Amino acid sequence: MALGCKQLSSGSLTDQELVDLESPQPQGTDQLLVDVIPQDLQHQKYESRSQHHDTFLIPDKIIQDTSDKEEEDESCSSNNSSDNSSFSVRRLSNIGTFRITVFLLALGLAVSAGFLALGISAAFQTQEDDFDRNAVDLVNKIATSWHEYENAAALIHGRFRNRNFSRQEFRDFYEYLIAGGLSFQAAQFDPNITHGERDYYENEAREYYETYYPHFEYRGFIGFENASSTTLTPRSVQDFYFPIHYMEPVEGNEAACGLDYHASGSRKATVLYCMNNRLPALTDRLRLVQEQYEDSFGVVLMHPGYELSNSTDSTWPRDLASIVIRIPDLLRRATENQAVPAMVYLYDNDDSRGDTLFLGAVEIRPTSADGKFVADLRFLKEKELEDLQGSAKLYREFVVFAANKHWTVAVVAPEGSFEADYAFVLVGGVVIFLATTCLAFWVRQNTRRVASMNRLKAESEAEKAALILESARTAGKFFTFY
Repeated sequence: MALGCKQLSSGSLTDQELVDLESPQPQGTDQLLVDVIPQDLQHQKYESRSQHHDTFLIPDKIIQDTSDKEEEDESCSSNNSSDNSSFSVRRLSNIGTFRITVFLLALGLAVSAGFLALGISAAFQTQEDDFDRNAVDLVNKIATSWHEYENAAALIHGRFRNRNFSRQEFRDFYEYLIAGGLSFQAAQFDPNITHGERDYYENEAREYYETYYPHFEYRGFIGFENASSTTLTPRSVQDFYFPIHYMEPVEGNEAACGLDYHASGSRKATVLYCMNNRLPALTDRLRLVQEQYEDSFGVVLMHPGYELSNSTDSTWPRDLASIVIRIPDLLRRATENQAVPAMVYLYDNDDSRGDTLFLGAVEIRPTSADGKFVADLRFLKEKELEDLQGSAKLYREFVVFAANKHWTVAVVAPEGSFEADYAFVLVGGVVIFLATTCLAFWVRQNTRRVASMNRLKAESEAEKAALILESARTAGKFFTFY
């Protein structure tokens, strides 16, 4: 204040005094100097600045504009930095959205593939289970049918074991058997006849056949003299015989009348097994002398009967009852009510030659008649078990006990049967994949929409802040001017 008063009194300012005036003053000093210094002295101040200091050539307004420009540059720089940051955020957001979309698509593909794999496996397993149940049912029917033949042979022996019966009674009993639906080639009773009794039995049989069946000539006791024989000849002199003395029906079986089972081969071995072991037994597969079809085989079931608890007969076992079973008849009885397609092969594991021999085979083709399923049977040609194994997708083997034999029952699914239903599995897999695909794109679009909304909101907030800042700057300039 003292210095200001001095300058006013002298009317001029020295350079040093001007420098002193430029030096920082306490708050309120500059305004005070402006108020007390006349206009001509303030003009002299600016001229002196221009002469001695280049920096004093810039008016206050230019300084203020420069400051505003710097602030604008800083603001632009800040905005550019903000834009770059926003771009980076959006880029990261897009990358994240893309990754989520890809993850969901991969997840959907994996789930669909897993569903298809499990579904196809389950469908095939269901197919196998259905086939297994059908195969087990078939095998049980074959075993049941076999036991029916065994029971019938036991009944024949029990009824005629005392040899006190007529041929008509034997005929009546046979009719009872077939009335129950049991199908076989012949029912027989084979007495153990010594050589001394041979003439009596041969004459009795000859008289019967000449009376009731005159169309054929009875030849007495006949047989295959050795295992390699293929022709039936009258039996040579033996200590005893097991001829087919009683047989029904006679029609169609005339060639077997008087056949001696004890002559040779598999028939003789079966007789000896029954007598020695007192158990029923089966022959090997035979080309039956009365068989009319080339590809059909048969077996003879021989039964020695059972020892009774009150029996005083010490000669047991003595006679044999026998049933000639055509394998096609056995298979027909076991499969006649089968409503599921299948092919059944039957093999003898205990053939005397040591081989597994084919017995018979049938293909079951269910058809509908009068609202019921009926099995249309087609008998198949001989096929080796080794060739059958592994030849079909669905194949099962079972072993059943038939008297002294073990039979292999092979069940095969025909082509076109037991097909797995994959329709539901395929539709389910496609639906799952489409659902996850839709979910992935919905998540992608929704994420983009949310990001866009957030970006717009951020831009709005930035604009709002810029407006507030601009308003503040304008207000500052206004107050500075005044």
